[in-house]
Amino acid sequence: MDPRITEAIRCFKEIYIEGTPLLIRDKSAFLSFVCILTAVEALSGYRYEKGNVEQRFKSFIREYFPSEYNSLEADLWSFRNKMVHAFTPANFALIHNQPKVHLTKTSDGCVILNAENFYQAFQSATTRYFDELASNTAHQAAMVRRLEDLYNGGSIGVFAIG
Repeated sequence: MDPRITEAIRCFKEIYIEGTPLLIRDKSAFLSFVCILTAVEALSGYRYEKGNVEQRFKSFIREYFPSEYNSLEADLWSFRNKMVHAFTPANFALIHNQPKVHLTKTSDGCVILNAENFYQAFQSATTRYFDELASNTAHQAAMVRRLEDLYNGGSIGVFAIG
């Protein structure tokens, strides 16, 4: 596999897979949702070359997340927009440490997202995508193009400056 892909995967795992659980604590649990949503956007950009950001995001949810999220793809897109641009959860009620109520609804119709469950679904989707990427040269070529495109993509990581 291209070393740029290997390095991007390493950085992605270090930042999102290892870093996000550190946020799922009391008040900072809210921030874990922002991280997961932006991570999904990044992965969808690596995976799909065609379509706008919304189409890629929804496709990634449909193709890689557990099936119980398929019916939520439009709501998750709205959630992504509200969290990234307005720091509000849209039609979701965000909680943590309450896995039994994950994906149920509040009395006013909001879907409940439990941080730990949402993270597990994201982690599973990431593993599925990276496993597929390892054996699919077309997906690898698309990811390299995305990594090389500084306007629409670029590399991932935190780097020390000499």
